[in-house]
Amino acid sequence: MAKILKPTIKIVLLKHKTLSNGEHPAALRVTFNRKSKYYVLKAEQKTITCTLEKWNEGLGRFNRNKELNTFLNQYELKALEVVRELERSDFTH
Repeated sequence: MAKILKPTIKIVLLKHKTLSNGEHPAALRVTFNRKSKYYVLKAEQKTITCTLEKWNEGLGRFNRNKELNTFLNQYELKALEVVRELERSDFTH
């Protein structure tokens, strides 16, 4: 029986992209079949950015910023809903 692959979702900081203010954009990373696609996160048409010092790499969240972390949680939940919906519809590719 073939193993059913499921996409994984994680919020990451794009450390390879440094903006002029020294911050890095936050992105939603979707990985499927060992291929990752990044979607830069925006709030009210403004890219969400952070410095390395204010970012918790393990959690994929801001250090001590409840408001933005709540926003990131909502983004992540919406992405998980989309993945679950695709699984229910027998999406395979």
